[in-house]
Amino acid sequence: MKRIKAFLMAFIMLSCMVCTIGAGTLQTDAVTISDQEYEVYFTGRHSSFLCNKQTAGNAVGTEYFLTYTVESATSSGSQNGFLGTSAPETQFPYTEGNGLLYYQQRKSDSETPELLMEGYTYFIKFTVTDSGYRYLAARAKGNSSEYFVIERKAATGNPKSTNYGYFGLWFGDGVTDAHLSHVRFYDAAGNDLGVWSPRSIATVKESGILSKDTTVDHWYRVEAVNLTNLAISNEQPLTTDQMFIEFSVAESASSCNQAGIAFSNYPDTTYPHSNGQLKYETVVEGEQTLLLEAGADYMIVLEKAECGFTAYVQITKDGKTFGKVFPNISGTYDKTAEYFSLWFGSGADYKANFVLENVKIYDSNQNNLGVQSNNKLLQIRHFGAILDYAACEAIYYCKETGNTYTLYTDKTVLFDQNGSMTEGTYQVSEGKITITLDGQSETFDYLYSGFTANDQNYYKRLYNYQVKFVAGNGSEDLIQYCNMENGYYVTKPADPELKGCTFEGWCTIDGTAYDFDEIVTQSKILYAKWTNNAGVTYLALEDTSEQSGGNAIVIVISALLLLMAAIAGVLIIKGGLRRDKNTK
Repeated sequence: MKRIKAFLMAFIMLSCMVCTIGAGTLQTDAVTISDQEYEVYFTGRHSSFLCNKQTAGNAVGTEYFLTYTVESATSSGSQNGFLGTSAPETQFPYTEGNGLLYYQQRKSDSETPELLMEGYTYFIKFTVTDSGYRYLAARAKGNSSEYFVIERKAATGNPKSTNYGYFGLWFGDGVTDAHLSHVRFYDAAGNDLGVWSPRSIATVKESGILSKDTTVDHWYRVEAVNLTNLAISNEQPLTTDQMFIEFSVAESASSCNQAGIAFSNYPDTTYPHSNGQLKYETVVEGEQTLLLEAGADYMIVLEKAECGFTAYVQITKDGKTFGKVFPNISGTYDKTAEYFSLWFGSGADYKANFVLENVKIYDSNQNNLGVQSNNKLLQIRHFGAILDYAACEAIYYCKETGNTYTLYTDKTVLFDQNGSMTEGTYQVSEGKITITLDGQSETFDYLYSGFTANDQNYYKRLYNYQVKFVAGNGSEDLIQYCNMENGYYVTKPADPELKGCTFEGWCTIDGTAYDFDEIVTQSKILYAKWTNNAGVTYLALEDTSEQSGGNAIVIVISALLLLMAAIAGVLIIKGGLRRDKNTK
Protein backbone atom coordinates (compact mmCIF):
# COMPACT_ATOMS: atom_id res chain seq x y z
CA MET A 1 0.00 0.00 0.00
CA LYS A 2 2.86 2.39 0.86
CA ARG A 3 4.43 1.77 -2.55
CA ILE A 4 1.16 2.43 -4.34
CA LYS A 5 0.74 5.65 -2.37
CA ALA A 6 4.31 6.68 -3.14
CA PHE A 7 3.79 5.98 -6.84
CA LEU A 8 0.59 8.00 -6.96
CA MET A 9 2.20 10.91 -5.14
CA ALA A 10 5.11 10.92 -7.58
CA PHE A 11 2.76 10.72 -10.54
CA ILE A 12 0.51 13.51 -9.32
CA MET A 13 3.49 15.64 -8.45
CA LEU A 14 5.07 15.11 -11.82
CA SER A 15 1.84 15.89 -13.61
CA CYS A 16 1.88 19.32 -12.02
CA MET A 17 5.56 20.16 -12.40
CA VAL A 18 7.35 22.53 -14.70
CA CYS A 19 11.02 21.77 -15.39
CA THR A 20 13.66 24.23 -16.53
CA ILE A 21 16.34 21.80 -17.69
CA GLY A 22 17.92 23.15 -20.88
CA ALA A 23 16.37 25.91 -22.94
CA GLY A 24 12.78 26.82 -22.21
CA THR A 25 10.33 24.99 -19.98
CA LEU A 26 8.53 21.69 -20.13
CA GLN A 27 4.97 21.22 -18.90
CA THR A 28 3.58 17.72 -18.37
CA ASP A 29 0.18 16.57 -19.56
CA ALA A 30 -2.05 13.74 -18.50
CA VAL A 31 -0.77 10.34 -19.63
CA THR A 32 -1.95 6.75 -19.66
CA ILE A 33 0.15 4.38 -17.55
CA SER A 34 1.20 1.02 -19.01
CA ASP A 35 -0.04 -2.14 -17.30
CA GLN A 36 3.16 -4.08 -18.06
CA GLU A 37 5.72 -4.25 -15.24
CA TYR A 38 9.28 -5.58 -15.10
CA GLU A 39 11.93 -6.40 -12.53
CA VAL A 40 15.55 -5.36 -13.01
CA TYR A 41 18.69 -6.64 -11.27
CA PHE A 42 22.01 -4.81 -11.59
CA THR A 43 24.91 -6.99 -10.51
CA GLY A 44 28.35 -5.57 -10.08
CA ARG A 45 29.15 -4.27 -13.55
CA HIS A 46 30.61 -1.01 -14.75
CA SER A 47 28.89 1.44 -17.10
CA SER A 48 25.29 0.14 -16.96
CA PHE A 49 22.52 1.53 -19.17
CA LEU A 50 18.83 0.68 -18.73
CA CYS A 51 16.42 1.97 -21.39
CA ASN A 52 13.34 1.27 -23.52
CA LYS A 53 13.52 -1.79 -25.80
CA GLN A 54 11.22 -0.39 -28.49
CA THR A 55 11.46 3.19 -29.68
CA ALA A 56 8.46 5.49 -30.03
CA GLY A 57 10.37 7.59 -32.57
CA ASN A 58 12.53 10.69 -32.40
CA ALA A 59 10.15 13.35 -33.65
CA VAL A 60 10.26 16.60 -31.67
CA GLY A 61 7.69 16.40 -28.88
CA THR A 62 7.76 12.59 -28.57
CA GLU A 63 7.44 11.58 -24.92
CA TYR A 64 8.82 8.59 -23.02
CA PHE A 65 7.89 7.65 -19.44
CA LEU A 66 9.81 5.54 -16.93
CA THR A 67 8.67 4.53 -13.44
CA TYR A 68 10.31 2.21 -10.91
CA THR A 69 10.74 1.43 -7.22
CA VAL A 70 14.14 0.84 -5.60
CA GLU A 71 13.94 -2.34 -3.51
CA SER A 72 17.64 -2.37 -2.63
CA ALA A 73 20.79 -0.68 -3.89
CA THR A 74 24.51 -0.36 -3.24
CA SER A 75 26.87 1.46 -5.53
CA SER A 76 30.51 2.50 -5.70
CA GLY A 77 29.90 4.25 -9.00
CA SER A 78 30.75 7.93 -9.15
CA GLN A 79 28.15 8.59 -11.87
CA ASN A 80 24.40 8.12 -12.10
CA GLY A 81 21.98 10.04 -14.25
CA PHE A 82 19.70 10.27 -17.29
CA LEU A 83 20.81 9.35 -20.79
CA GLY A 84 19.28 9.85 -24.24
CA THR A 85 20.96 8.24 -27.23
CA SER A 86 20.72 6.88 -30.74
CA ALA A 87 23.33 4.17 -30.06
CA PRO A 88 22.19 2.25 -26.94
CA GLU A 89 24.44 -0.80 -27.55
CA THR A 90 27.71 1.11 -27.46
CA GLN A 91 29.81 1.03 -24.31
CA PHE A 92 29.44 4.80 -23.78
CA PRO A 93 26.25 5.85 -25.61
CA TYR A 94 26.75 9.57 -24.97
CA THR A 95 30.03 9.79 -26.92
CA GLU A 96 30.83 10.36 -30.62
CA GLY A 97 27.76 12.52 -31.11
CA ASN A 98 25.38 9.68 -30.26
CA GLY A 99 23.77 11.02 -27.09
CA LEU A 100 23.59 13.33 -24.10
CA LEU A 101 24.07 12.44 -20.42
CA TYR A 102 22.82 14.40 -17.39
CA TYR A 103 24.67 13.00 -14.40
CA GLN A 104 25.48 13.31 -10.71
CA GLN A 105 29.20 13.09 -9.93
CA ARG A 106 29.37 11.48 -6.49
CA LYS A 107 32.33 12.49 -4.34
CA SER A 108 32.22 9.40 -2.10
CA ASP A 109 30.29 6.16 -1.46
CA SER A 110 28.53 7.86 1.43
CA GLU A 111 26.78 10.21 -0.98
CA THR A 112 23.50 8.56 -2.00
CA PRO A 113 22.96 8.12 -5.75
CA GLU A 114 20.09 10.34 -6.85
CA LEU A 115 18.49 7.52 -8.83
CA LEU A 116 18.92 4.70 -6.30
CA MET A 117 17.40 5.90 -3.04
CA GLU A 118 16.05 2.76 -1.35
CA GLY A 119 12.29 2.60 -0.86
CA TYR A 120 11.59 5.48 -3.24
CA THR A 121 9.32 5.30 -6.27
CA TYR A 122 10.55 7.30 -9.27
CA PHE A 123 8.66 8.87 -12.13
CA ILE A 124 10.68 10.25 -15.08
CA LYS A 125 9.52 11.86 -18.28
CA PHE A 126 11.78 12.25 -21.33
CA THR A 127 10.77 14.59 -24.18
CA VAL A 128 12.53 14.90 -27.53
CA THR A 129 13.30 18.53 -28.42
CA ASP A 130 14.92 20.26 -31.38
CA SER A 131 18.07 20.71 -29.27
CA GLY A 132 18.25 17.22 -27.73
CA TYR A 133 15.88 16.19 -25.00
CA ARG A 134 14.53 17.35 -21.66
CA TYR A 135 13.66 15.30 -18.63
CA LEU A 136 11.31 15.77 -15.72
CA ALA A 137 11.86 13.74 -12.55
CA ALA A 138 10.05 13.13 -9.27
CA ARG A 139 10.26 10.62 -6.45
CA ALA A 140 8.15 9.72 -3.44
CA LYS A 141 8.37 7.55 -0.34
CA GLY A 142 5.55 7.21 2.17
CA ASN A 143 4.07 10.67 2.80
CA SER A 144 7.04 12.57 1.37
CA SER A 145 7.65 13.49 -2.26
CA GLU A 146 9.96 15.75 -4.19
CA TYR A 147 11.16 16.64 -7.59
CA PHE A 148 14.88 16.75 -8.31
CA VAL A 149 17.25 18.06 -10.94
CA ILE A 150 20.54 16.70 -12.25
CA GLU A 151 22.31 19.43 -14.19
CA ARG A 152 25.78 18.22 -15.05
CA LYS A 153 26.13 17.29 -18.74
CA ALA A 154 28.39 14.96 -20.69
CA ALA A 155 28.55 14.46 -24.45
CA THR A 156 31.28 14.26 -27.07
CA GLY A 157 31.08 15.28 -30.68
CA ASN A 158 28.08 17.07 -32.12
CA PRO A 159 25.02 15.42 -30.57
CA LYS A 160 22.58 14.11 -33.19
CA SER A 161 19.67 15.39 -31.16
CA THR A 162 16.89 14.49 -33.56
CA ASN A 163 18.07 10.87 -33.71
CA TYR A 164 17.45 10.11 -30.06
CA GLY A 165 15.08 7.21 -29.58
CA TYR A 166 16.38 5.50 -26.43
CA PHE A 167 16.22 7.00 -22.95
CA GLY A 168 16.90 5.73 -19.48
CA LEU A 169 19.19 5.36 -16.48
CA TRP A 170 22.98 5.45 -16.56
CA PHE A 171 25.34 4.13 -13.87
CA GLY A 172 29.05 4.56 -14.59
CA ASP A 173 32.58 4.54 -13.23
CA GLY A 174 32.05 1.89 -10.58
CA VAL A 175 30.09 -1.13 -9.39
CA THR A 176 26.33 -1.02 -8.97
CA ASP A 177 24.18 -3.68 -7.30
CA ALA A 178 20.48 -2.90 -7.27
CA HIS A 179 17.03 -4.46 -7.48
CA LEU A 180 14.31 -2.38 -9.14
CA SER A 181 10.67 -3.47 -9.04
CA HIS A 182 7.48 -2.21 -10.71
CA VAL A 183 9.52 -0.97 -13.67
CA ARG A 184 7.41 0.44 -16.49
CA PHE A 185 8.54 2.09 -19.73
CA TYR A 186 5.81 3.45 -22.01
CA ASP A 187 4.77 6.20 -24.40
CA ALA A 188 2.14 8.91 -23.92
CA ALA A 189 -0.61 6.52 -25.05
CA GLY A 190 0.36 3.95 -22.42
CA ASN A 191 1.93 1.52 -24.91
CA ASP A 192 4.56 -0.73 -23.33
CA LEU A 193 8.00 -0.03 -24.78
CA GLY A 194 9.77 -2.84 -22.93
CA VAL A 195 12.79 -2.59 -20.65
CA TRP A 196 16.26 -3.30 -21.99
CA SER A 197 19.83 -3.56 -20.77
CA PRO A 198 21.61 -3.26 -24.16
CA ARG A 199 24.92 -4.84 -23.14
CA SER A 200 23.32 -7.47 -20.89
CA ILE A 201 24.69 -5.65 -17.86
CA ALA A 202 21.40 -5.96 -15.99
CA THR A 203 18.96 -8.85 -15.84
CA VAL A 204 15.45 -7.88 -16.95
CA LYS A 205 12.35 -10.04 -16.50
CA GLU A 206 8.62 -9.49 -16.64
CA SER A 207 7.06 -9.17 -13.20
CA GLY A 208 5.32 -12.22 -11.81
CA ILE A 209 6.10 -15.89 -11.24
CA LEU A 210 7.59 -17.85 -14.13
CA SER A 211 5.67 -20.95 -15.21
CA LYS A 212 7.34 -24.25 -15.98
CA ASP A 213 6.86 -25.73 -19.43
CA THR A 214 4.37 -28.60 -19.66
CA THR A 215 4.88 -29.44 -23.35
CA VAL A 216 8.48 -30.68 -23.13
CA ASP A 217 8.08 -34.45 -22.72
CA HIS A 218 11.68 -35.32 -21.89
CA TRP A 219 12.92 -35.20 -18.33
CA TYR A 220 15.88 -36.59 -16.42
CA ARG A 221 17.04 -37.76 -13.02
CA VAL A 222 20.55 -36.57 -12.12
CA GLU A 223 22.55 -37.96 -9.20
CA ALA A 224 25.99 -36.79 -8.05
CA VAL A 225 28.08 -38.68 -5.49
CA ASN A 226 31.28 -37.00 -4.25
CA LEU A 227 31.99 -35.23 -7.54
CA THR A 228 34.23 -32.20 -7.87
CA ASN A 229 34.12 -29.23 -10.25
CA LEU A 230 30.83 -30.39 -11.71
CA ALA A 231 29.17 -28.84 -14.75
CA ILE A 232 25.74 -29.91 -16.05
CA SER A 233 24.74 -28.53 -19.45
CA ASN A 234 22.60 -28.95 -22.55
CA GLU A 235 23.72 -31.86 -24.73
CA GLN A 236 22.48 -30.40 -28.01
CA PRO A 237 23.92 -27.02 -29.01
CA LEU A 238 21.67 -24.03 -28.41
CA THR A 239 20.34 -22.54 -31.67
CA THR A 240 18.13 -19.82 -30.13
CA ASP A 241 19.03 -16.95 -27.81
CA GLN A 242 17.17 -18.38 -24.81
CA MET A 243 17.53 -21.57 -22.79
CA PHE A 244 15.56 -22.84 -19.79
CA ILE A 245 16.56 -25.22 -17.00
CA GLU A 246 14.02 -26.77 -14.63
CA PHE A 247 14.63 -29.14 -11.74
CA SER A 248 13.65 -30.12 -8.21
CA VAL A 249 16.19 -30.92 -5.49
CA ALA A 250 15.25 -34.24 -3.89
CA GLU A 251 18.45 -34.58 -1.83
CA SER A 252 21.44 -32.33 -1.22
CA ALA A 253 24.51 -32.54 0.99
CA SER A 254 27.01 -30.67 -1.14
CA SER A 255 29.89 -28.42 -0.27
CA CYS A 256 31.30 -25.97 -2.78
CA ASN A 257 32.67 -22.45 -2.73
CA GLN A 258 31.24 -21.53 -6.13
CA ALA A 259 27.87 -22.07 -7.75
CA GLY A 260 26.53 -20.44 -10.86
CA ILE A 261 26.13 -20.56 -14.63
CA ALA A 262 28.94 -21.03 -17.14
CA PHE A 263 28.64 -20.22 -20.85
CA SER A 264 31.11 -21.60 -23.37
CA ASN A 265 31.74 -24.03 -26.22
CA TYR A 266 33.59 -26.43 -23.91
CA PRO A 267 30.96 -27.82 -21.51
CA ASP A 268 32.78 -31.14 -21.06
CA THR A 269 36.06 -29.71 -19.74
CA THR A 270 36.99 -29.48 -16.06
CA TYR A 271 36.46 -25.72 -16.08
CA PRO A 272 34.07 -24.90 -19.00
CA HIS A 273 34.47 -21.17 -18.35
CA SER A 274 38.22 -21.31 -18.92
CA ASN A 275 37.32 -20.51 -22.51
CA GLY A 276 34.08 -18.73 -21.73
CA GLN A 277 32.31 -16.80 -19.00
CA LEU A 278 31.01 -17.62 -15.53
CA LYS A 279 28.39 -15.83 -13.43
CA TYR A 280 28.49 -17.15 -9.88
CA GLU A 281 27.99 -16.71 -6.17
CA THR A 282 30.66 -17.37 -3.56
CA VAL A 283 29.36 -19.86 -1.01
CA VAL A 284 30.33 -19.33 2.62
CA GLU A 285 32.01 -22.37 4.14
CA GLY A 286 29.50 -24.57 5.92
CA GLU A 287 26.49 -23.10 4.09
CA GLN A 288 24.48 -24.57 1.21
CA THR A 289 24.34 -22.90 -2.17
CA LEU A 290 20.98 -21.45 -3.14
CA LEU A 291 21.07 -23.62 -6.26
CA LEU A 292 20.78 -26.81 -4.22
CA GLU A 293 18.14 -26.14 -1.57
CA ALA A 294 16.68 -29.50 -0.62
CA GLY A 295 12.92 -29.55 -1.31
CA ALA A 296 13.07 -26.51 -3.62
CA ASP A 297 11.86 -26.19 -7.21
CA TYR A 298 13.94 -24.21 -9.71
CA MET A 299 13.21 -22.35 -12.92
CA ILE A 300 16.25 -20.77 -14.60
CA VAL A 301 16.04 -18.43 -17.59
CA LEU A 302 19.22 -17.89 -19.60
CA GLU A 303 19.59 -15.50 -22.49
CA LYS A 304 22.59 -14.59 -24.65
CA ALA A 305 23.01 -11.29 -26.46
CA GLU A 306 25.65 -9.46 -28.46
CA CYS A 307 27.76 -8.41 -25.47
CA GLY A 308 26.89 -10.84 -22.67
CA PHE A 309 24.37 -13.21 -21.16
CA THR A 310 21.83 -12.96 -18.34
CA ALA A 311 20.81 -15.61 -15.83
CA TYR A 312 17.71 -15.38 -13.65
CA VAL A 313 16.95 -18.05 -11.05
CA GLN A 314 13.45 -18.51 -9.64
CA ILE A 315 13.29 -20.59 -6.45
CA THR A 316 10.10 -21.98 -4.89
CA LYS A 317 10.19 -23.59 -1.44
CA ASP A 318 7.68 -23.95 1.37
CA GLY A 319 5.06 -22.08 -0.63
CA LYS A 320 7.30 -19.03 -1.17
CA THR A 321 8.79 -17.94 -4.51
CA PHE A 322 11.68 -15.53 -4.96
CA GLY A 323 14.31 -14.64 -7.55
CA LYS A 324 18.07 -14.32 -7.54
CA VAL A 325 20.89 -13.36 -9.87
CA PHE A 326 24.59 -14.03 -9.53
CA PRO A 327 26.70 -11.14 -8.20
CA ASN A 328 30.11 -12.16 -9.59
CA ILE A 329 31.45 -12.61 -13.09
CA SER A 330 34.72 -13.90 -14.55
CA GLY A 331 36.07 -14.91 -17.94
CA THR A 332 35.50 -13.61 -21.44
CA TYR A 333 32.13 -13.64 -23.19
CA ASP A 334 31.93 -15.56 -26.45
CA LYS A 335 28.75 -14.72 -28.33
CA THR A 336 29.19 -17.82 -30.54
CA ALA A 337 29.02 -20.18 -27.55
CA GLU A 338 26.19 -22.74 -27.50
CA TYR A 339 26.29 -24.35 -24.04
CA PHE A 340 25.01 -23.11 -20.66
CA SER A 341 26.17 -25.13 -17.64
CA LEU A 342 25.11 -25.37 -14.03
CA TRP A 343 28.44 -25.04 -12.20
CA PHE A 344 29.41 -26.38 -8.78
CA GLY A 345 33.08 -25.91 -7.76
CA SER A 346 35.84 -25.18 -7.20
CA GLY A 347 38.72 -27.47 -6.30
CA ALA A 348 39.13 -31.04 -5.06
CA ASP A 349 38.14 -30.20 -1.47
CA TYR A 350 34.55 -29.46 -2.46
CA LYS A 351 32.19 -32.36 -3.14
CA ALA A 352 28.85 -32.39 -4.94
CA ASN A 353 26.28 -34.79 -3.48
CA PHE A 354 22.72 -34.34 -4.66
CA VAL A 355 19.75 -35.83 -6.48
CA LEU A 356 17.84 -33.69 -8.98
CA GLU A 357 14.44 -34.82 -10.21
CA ASN A 358 12.37 -33.69 -13.20
CA VAL A 359 15.33 -32.03 -14.90
CA LYS A 360 14.42 -30.32 -18.17
CA ILE A 361 16.67 -28.31 -20.48
CA TYR A 362 15.02 -26.76 -23.53
CA ASP A 363 15.11 -23.73 -25.82
CA SER A 364 12.58 -21.00 -26.55
CA ASN A 365 10.88 -23.26 -29.12
CA GLN A 366 10.34 -26.00 -26.47
CA ASN A 367 12.93 -28.27 -28.10
CA ASN A 368 14.51 -30.74 -25.70
CA LEU A 369 18.27 -30.11 -25.56
CA GLY A 370 19.21 -33.13 -23.46
CA VAL A 371 21.51 -33.26 -20.45
CA GLN A 372 25.25 -33.90 -20.26
CA SER A 373 28.07 -33.32 -17.80
CA ASN A 374 31.81 -32.71 -17.71
CA ASN A 375 32.03 -35.63 -15.27
CA LYS A 376 30.92 -38.94 -16.76
CA LEU A 377 30.44 -40.41 -13.27
CA LEU A 378 27.35 -38.24 -12.93
CA GLN A 379 24.32 -40.51 -13.27
CA ILE A 380 21.82 -39.18 -15.80
CA ARG A 381 18.68 -41.18 -16.45
CA HIS A 382 16.22 -40.22 -19.18
CA PHE A 383 12.42 -40.45 -18.91
CA GLY A 384 9.57 -39.51 -21.13
CA ALA A 385 9.10 -39.50 -24.86
CA ILE A 386 11.43 -42.22 -26.07
CA LEU A 387 9.26 -43.83 -28.73
CA ASP A 388 11.29 -42.28 -31.56
CA TYR A 389 14.55 -43.12 -29.78
CA ALA A 390 16.07 -39.80 -30.78
CA ALA A 391 17.34 -39.36 -27.23
CA CYS A 392 19.23 -42.68 -27.41
CA GLU A 393 21.15 -42.11 -30.64
CA ALA A 394 24.78 -41.94 -29.66
CA ILE A 395 28.09 -43.79 -29.56
CA TYR A 396 28.97 -45.42 -26.24
CA TYR A 397 32.71 -45.95 -25.83
CA CYS A 398 34.74 -48.19 -23.48
CA LYS A 399 38.17 -46.69 -22.81
CA GLU A 400 39.65 -49.95 -21.49
CA THR A 401 38.79 -52.10 -24.51
CA GLY A 402 38.33 -49.53 -27.26
CA ASN A 403 34.99 -51.17 -28.12
CA THR A 404 31.91 -49.12 -29.00
CA TYR A 405 28.13 -49.54 -29.13
CA THR A 406 26.44 -47.26 -31.65
CA LEU A 407 22.72 -46.80 -31.01
CA TYR A 408 20.53 -45.49 -33.83
CA THR A 409 17.06 -43.96 -33.82
CA ASP A 410 15.59 -46.95 -35.67
CA LYS A 411 16.44 -49.16 -32.65
CA THR A 412 19.36 -50.82 -34.41
CA VAL A 413 22.78 -51.16 -32.81
CA LEU A 414 26.29 -51.61 -34.21
CA PHE A 415 28.86 -53.25 -31.93
CA ASP A 416 32.51 -52.59 -32.83
CA GLN A 417 34.82 -55.07 -31.08
CA ASN A 418 38.42 -54.43 -32.10
CA GLY A 419 37.33 -53.63 -35.64
CA SER A 420 34.89 -56.56 -35.91
CA MET A 421 31.39 -55.20 -36.60
CA THR A 422 28.19 -56.87 -35.41
CA GLU A 423 24.71 -55.50 -36.16
CA GLY A 424 21.71 -56.01 -33.92
CA THR A 425 18.76 -54.33 -32.20
CA TYR A 426 18.07 -52.71 -28.84
CA GLN A 427 15.13 -51.71 -26.64
CA VAL A 428 15.04 -49.15 -23.82
CA SER A 429 12.37 -49.16 -21.13
CA GLU A 430 12.23 -47.80 -17.56
CA GLY A 431 15.96 -47.46 -17.10
CA LYS A 432 16.88 -50.82 -18.71
CA ILE A 433 18.43 -51.54 -22.10
CA THR A 434 18.22 -54.88 -23.94
CA ILE A 435 20.78 -55.43 -26.70
CA THR A 436 20.36 -58.35 -29.10
CA LEU A 437 23.39 -59.50 -31.17
CA ASP A 438 23.46 -62.71 -33.21
CA GLY A 439 20.23 -63.82 -31.55
CA GLN A 440 21.65 -63.41 -28.04
CA SER A 441 20.09 -60.78 -25.75
CA GLU A 442 21.60 -59.00 -22.75
CA THR A 443 19.74 -56.67 -20.38
CA PHE A 444 21.42 -54.21 -18.00
CA ASP A 445 20.88 -50.84 -16.36
CA TYR A 446 20.81 -47.95 -18.83
CA LEU A 447 21.76 -44.43 -17.89
CA TYR A 448 21.68 -41.61 -20.39
CA SER A 449 25.35 -40.87 -19.69
CA GLY A 450 26.49 -44.49 -19.99
CA PHE A 451 26.02 -48.05 -18.87
CA THR A 452 27.95 -51.04 -17.52
CA ALA A 453 27.55 -54.10 -19.73
CA ASN A 454 27.39 -57.64 -18.41
CA ASP A 455 31.12 -58.00 -19.05
CA GLN A 456 31.54 -55.27 -16.35
CA ASN A 457 33.05 -52.83 -18.84
CA TYR A 458 31.72 -49.30 -18.61
CA TYR A 459 30.59 -47.58 -21.82
CA LYS A 460 30.25 -43.82 -21.61
CA ARG A 461 28.19 -41.71 -23.94
CA LEU A 462 30.13 -39.53 -26.39
CA TYR A 463 28.74 -36.06 -27.06
CA ASN A 464 29.34 -33.40 -29.68
CA TYR A 465 32.92 -32.18 -29.19
CA GLN A 466 34.77 -29.19 -30.59
CA VAL A 467 38.44 -29.29 -31.56
CA LYS A 468 40.10 -25.93 -32.27
CA PHE A 469 43.43 -25.59 -34.06
CA VAL A 470 45.49 -22.52 -33.12
CA ALA A 471 48.19 -21.95 -35.75
CA GLY A 472 49.75 -18.72 -34.49
CA ASN A 473 50.44 -17.41 -37.98
CA GLY A 474 47.69 -14.81 -38.15
CA SER A 475 45.18 -17.12 -39.82
CA GLU A 476 41.71 -17.71 -38.42
CA ASP A 477 41.50 -20.62 -35.98
CA LEU A 478 40.26 -23.83 -37.63
CA ILE A 479 37.41 -25.60 -35.81
CA GLN A 480 36.22 -29.17 -36.33
CA TYR A 481 33.32 -30.95 -34.65
CA CYS A 482 33.50 -34.61 -33.67
CA ASN A 483 30.25 -36.56 -33.57
CA MET A 484 28.54 -39.67 -34.88
CA GLU A 485 28.99 -38.58 -38.49
CA ASN A 486 32.79 -38.83 -38.34
CA GLY A 487 33.02 -41.51 -35.66
CA TYR A 488 34.57 -39.04 -33.17
CA TYR A 489 37.80 -38.79 -35.11
CA VAL A 490 39.31 -35.42 -35.96
CA THR A 491 40.90 -34.93 -39.37
CA LYS A 492 44.47 -33.66 -39.38
CA PRO A 493 44.47 -30.32 -41.22
CA ALA A 494 47.04 -29.22 -43.77
CA ASP A 495 50.31 -28.10 -42.20
CA PRO A 496 50.25 -24.32 -41.57
CA GLU A 497 53.02 -22.03 -42.74
CA LEU A 498 54.81 -19.21 -40.94
CA LYS A 499 57.65 -17.19 -42.47
CA GLY A 500 60.96 -17.89 -40.80
CA CYS A 501 59.63 -20.91 -38.88
CA THR A 502 59.33 -24.68 -39.31
CA PHE A 503 56.09 -26.41 -38.34
CA GLU A 504 56.76 -29.26 -35.87
CA GLY A 505 53.20 -30.62 -35.48
CA TRP A 506 50.01 -30.18 -33.46
CA CYS A 507 50.27 -30.41 -29.66
CA THR A 508 48.16 -30.18 -26.53
CA ILE A 509 48.72 -27.34 -24.06
CA ASP A 510 51.49 -29.26 -22.30
CA GLY A 511 53.46 -29.73 -25.53
CA THR A 512 52.52 -33.40 -26.10
CA ALA A 513 52.14 -34.35 -29.75
CA TYR A 514 48.53 -35.19 -30.58
CA ASP A 515 47.60 -38.67 -31.83
CA PHE A 516 45.04 -38.27 -34.63
CA ASP A 517 44.19 -41.98 -34.41
CA GLU A 518 42.57 -41.48 -31.00
CA ILE A 519 38.81 -41.20 -30.50
CA VAL A 520 37.89 -37.70 -29.32
CA THR A 521 36.11 -37.90 -25.96
CA GLN A 522 36.20 -34.24 -24.93
CA SER A 523 36.51 -30.79 -26.49
CA LYS A 524 40.06 -29.56 -26.78
CA ILE A 525 42.40 -26.97 -28.25
CA LEU A 526 45.46 -28.01 -30.26
CA TYR A 527 48.38 -25.66 -30.77
CA ALA A 528 50.92 -25.47 -33.57
CA LYS A 529 54.51 -26.10 -32.48
CA TRP A 530 57.08 -23.95 -34.30
CA THR A 531 60.87 -23.74 -34.44
CA ASN A 532 62.17 -20.35 -35.54
CA ASN A 533 65.42 -19.45 -37.27
CA ALA A 534 67.09 -18.90 -33.89
CA GLY A 535 66.42 -22.53 -32.99
CA VAL A 536 63.76 -21.67 -30.40
CA THR A 537 60.80 -24.05 -30.27
CA TYR A 538 57.50 -22.80 -28.87
CA LEU A 539 53.74 -23.26 -28.89
CA ALA A 540 51.36 -20.73 -30.47
CA LEU A 541 49.04 -19.74 -27.64
CA GLU A 542 45.75 -17.86 -27.73
CA ASP A 543 45.36 -14.30 -26.47
CA THR A 544 42.12 -14.28 -24.48
CA SER A 545 42.29 -10.63 -23.34
CA GLU A 546 39.25 -8.53 -24.09
CA GLN A 547 41.41 -5.92 -25.73
CA SER A 548 42.69 -8.32 -28.35
CA GLY A 549 39.64 -7.84 -30.56
CA GLY A 550 39.68 -11.45 -31.69
CA ASN A 551 41.72 -14.61 -31.66
CA ALA A 552 45.04 -12.90 -31.90
CA ILE A 553 48.00 -15.17 -31.42
CA VAL A 554 50.73 -14.00 -29.16
CA ILE A 555 54.26 -15.28 -28.69
CA VAL A 556 55.91 -14.05 -25.50
CA ILE A 557 59.59 -14.79 -25.10
CA SER A 558 61.33 -12.98 -22.28
CA ALA A 559 64.87 -11.68 -22.46
CA LEU A 560 65.84 -14.26 -19.87
CA LEU A 561 64.56 -17.13 -22.02
CA LEU A 562 66.39 -15.79 -25.04
CA LEU A 563 69.59 -15.66 -23.02
CA MET A 564 69.04 -19.23 -21.87
CA ALA A 565 68.37 -20.31 -25.45
CA ALA A 566 71.61 -18.71 -26.58
CA ILE A 567 73.47 -20.67 -23.91
CA ALA A 568 71.64 -23.97 -24.16
CA GLY A 569 71.02 -24.00 -27.90
CA VAL A 570 67.39 -25.00 -28.14
CA LEU A 571 64.73 -24.19 -25.61
CA ILE A 572 61.31 -25.81 -25.76
CA ILE A 573 58.68 -23.68 -24.20
CA LYS A 574 55.83 -25.79 -22.95
CA GLY A 575 52.97 -24.06 -21.21
CA GLY A 576 49.80 -22.19 -21.69
CA LEU A 577 47.50 -19.65 -20.36
CA ARG A 578 47.74 -19.68 -16.59
CA ARG A 579 44.38 -19.53 -14.96
CA ASP A 580 43.33 -19.11 -11.37
CA LYS A 581 41.00 -22.06 -10.89
CA ASN A 582 39.60 -20.57 -7.69
CA THR A 583 38.09 -17.65 -9.56
CA LYS A 584 36.56 -19.52 -12.44
